[in-house]
Amino acid sequence: MYVGRETEKENPMPTVDQMADIFSHAKEENLEQYVDVLNVAMDECGIDTPKRQAMFLVQCAHESGNFSRIVENLNYSTAERLRAIFRSFTR
Repeated sequence: MYVGRETEKENPMPTVDQMADIFSHAKEENLEQYVDVLNVAMDECGIDTPKRQAMFLVQCAHESGNFSRIVENLNYSTAERLRAIFRSFTR
């Protein structure tokens, strides 16, 4: 994966080794679980420039605790707290 000019198209999808270099705190076995799924998602959603790929992968790393979590943690103290956090989705 090359992060360069936005106009570059047909960017190759990242490999496990490339992602391990970029996300140095991520465990390689976790990256192995993610890389194929992420590449399919990027292909299907038209995330096809280096800048878009970089932004997508960084957001995925952030949301997953640097690729350490695969399942969303829904441990909220109460149902009211859950509704307060996700208020915009319950209207």
